[in-house]
Amino acid sequence: MAHELLLARLLRDALDEFERAAAHVPAPGRGGALGPLSTSGWVVGHVAAIQDRWLTFADADGAPDEWCDVWVARQRTEVPYGQLVTSIEEALDAFRRVRKRAFRFLDDLDPARLRVPANLAGTEWADSGATAGYQVARSIAHAFVHAGDLTVIASLAGAGDLGLPGALSRTHERLEEDDPSAPMVAALLRDAYVELGRAFQALPLPSAQGEIATLNPGSYIVVHALAREDRYWNVRAQGHEPDALLATYDGRAPARPYPLEAVAASLDATTARASSWLAGLDAAALATPIAAGRTESPIGVQVARSAAHLFSHAGELQSIASLSGGADLSLPGALAYTLEATR
Repeated sequence: MAHELLLARLLRDALDEFERAAAHVPAPGRGGALGPLSTSGWVVGHVAAIQDRWLTFADADGAPDEWCDVWVARQRTEVPYGQLVTSIEEALDAFRRVRKRAFRFLDDLDPARLRVPANLAGTEWADSGATAGYQVARSIAHAFVHAGDLTVIASLAGAGDLGLPGALSRTHERLEEDDPSAPMVAALLRDAYVELGRAFQALPLPSAQGEIATLNPGSYIVVHALAREDRYWNVRAQGHEPDALLATYDGRAPARPYPLEAVAASLDATTARASSWLAGLDAAALATPIAAGRTESPIGVQVARSAAHLFSHAGELQSIASLSGGADLSLPGALAYTLEATR
């Protein structure tokens, strides 16, 4: 291959978008916890430490980052999960070191290495069959979930909309017809549908209906996310009629709650139809252009954008849910489609 893999470019963009989300949190959200939410410092420290561990598992060069190693040990022993006091400045320094290491790892990520088993001995993933490709894909999902998490903290602290997932400039550069990582990205989007559904189903009523000041209703967030999926993959790509509920969505209008049963039905129908279609795409099909705004773009590039968009909103939904007593879903989950595609 002449160019970097789509999966690698998407991870580079994901880590940059995560840092952009952290920078977007204003001063009131950079200190103590806002209600039941984890602090922004903890979220950044968690992403840095987990990304560092996953790189080690995938046999990247060098030992674990010292700060991350100590942070993980403290998290295991000192306080309940998610409550470790963490300086956001220290966490960001660690994150930037880990990101540099991740970028060096991605420099050497070729098609063969995608399917090399990850070094998972002694972990809960030891018998999962995960490969280096899966670790990269999971890193993407994890970074965007927690970027969405940070946008909720930012909003409660008075910041405006960040517009995740941003430009994704590396991801949008190109797509080769023989890129073996493109079907892996399609599998990642199928898993994003699963995770968005899990997050929606776990929404307590106040979070779903918009009873938390400054935050969009969870039902609106789901409709917003699904509107793109239906438009691209069911209407444009497959020629189906638009979903009746999603066709009413207007991104220029003020956010409003939607009937939960109708949203659930649209979610099931839209993602099932799109997921079945995505499952049949190979690398060449994913390199085929599709209308994207006033131009055309490879299907695989827009699939990558959809995955980033949905994981961001799944993370946002989980945080909004926690403000009304919702349970922590430990997003992202197992990513079963991605696991199978990367073996």
